[in-house]
Amino acid sequence: MLDLDGTVVSVSWNLNEILKTRSKIISRLRDLGIEEETLSPNMATWKMIDVIRKKYGESVVRKARKIIYETLDPLDLAAEKNAKIIGDAEKVIRELRRKMIKIVLVTYRSRASTISLLKKLKLYELFDLIITRDDVEEAKPHPQHFAKALSMLRLKANNVLVVSDLPEDLKTAMRLGFKVAAVLTGLGKREDFLEAGVDVICKDLSCIPKILEELETASLV
Repeated sequence: MLDLDGTVVSVSWNLNEILKTRSKIISRLRDLGIEEETLSPNMATWKMIDVIRKKYGESVVRKARKIIYETLDPLDLAAEKNAKIIGDAEKVIRELRRKMIKIVLVTYRSRASTISLLKKLKLYELFDLIITRDDVEEAKPHPQHFAKALSMLRLKANNVLVVSDLPEDLKTAMRLGFKVAAVLTGLGKREDFLEAGVDVICKDLSCIPKILEELETASLV
């Protein structure tokens, strides 16, 4: 099970545009009675949702989530202009497919921007299942992404390897019983993963076939 941004592809995010979009979100959320000082443009949007839930409750979160996601959509689509595949990610994914290993993509992106990006990079047909924020009520790093994928594939968590560049994703996956591996191709740093309790840390996706072989061997012992 793979994350997208920072794990399979790199995207040219414009920091000023990110901060501007988050500021716009915060401004729009005032209509729901959410105080601006509760949130910050430096706060990831999943964290905003978490803060809103704790302070304002579930009914407000549902309305806030809709505003947040629809405000993010243009940013997601614009960011893919200079997107590129990270290292040997495509080669690795194709190798896994040849070995009949199911490959699931789990991303915080919207379905429209995910499909647009994957088709642009000619990766769309390589995944057995794609779970986006539009497919769940609660987006990553909430467990719903991972739980939905398991349900659709009819698999148990301990038979799945989750790979991400984000410590928060992997902490959630570990709580659910997944095997996990971190890649250092995105936002997460080695010390962040170690602090999160992740002990399999790779430079990029090229290590994944070997890790899967080792896990399969261990399961037979």
